[in-house]
Amino acid sequence: MTKIKKKMILGTVIIVLLIGCGIYIYAQCVGPVYQSSPWDTYDVRINNNCYSYAFNTMKSTFPHSPGYGSGFDECFPFDATDCCLKDEGEMVSRVLADMKKKLTLNISLSSASGSCLTGGTKVYMAIKPYDPNNPSIPGDVHFYRQDGPGGEWSHNRGSSFAINYYDYDDWRDITDPEDAAASLGYTVGGTYFCYCAGTTEQGATGAPIQ
Repeated sequence: MTKIKKKMILGTVIIVLLIGCGIYIYAQCVGPVYQSSPWDTYDVRINNNCYSYAFNTMKSTFPHSPGYGSGFDECFPFDATDCCLKDEGEMVSRVLADMKKKLTLNISLSSASGSCLTGGTKVYMAIKPYDPNNPSIPGDVHFYRQDGPGGEWSHNRGSSFAINYYDYDDWRDITDPEDAAASLGYTVGGTYFCYCAGTTEQGATGAPIQ
């Protein structure tokens, strides 16, 4: 929380700003619009995934899986006992911890019907646990972002191209990310976030990616 103290010293007003830990102040939120082309070059795709795409941060330094950027152990996609891929609360904690490390992202929990701050972006997260009955298919967590307030949703899968439809062979527009995620086997959890992207340190060139 920002506090302002004023002291009179020899007739001069000195303003002391004390910024509380963990609170970030932005002139505005920068919400993304859907434009796949910046994300579709090979160099970008191999350094980004659905996690960085959803949080609109095109950088190879963005955590490649939730929690990895904030000191959590990496998730093991072929381990049925790994709480990272079966426990929604664990995954939420990882996302929130990562975002506290990113000074340009101010994040909070939301809901399907909740609204974000003006210019803020809504993200949906769902989990696909590892199924030992299908040992060749890894567990996973997937993220979607809403492009504009009340707008449709987009995502990408791993190092593939960014899309604003269900899947590369399913061209339905995404108006409900829960249904889109379930169609791909992401049936655990269902958490919504709102985040406010600042105007610096976001994107490959230091500017917000649109």
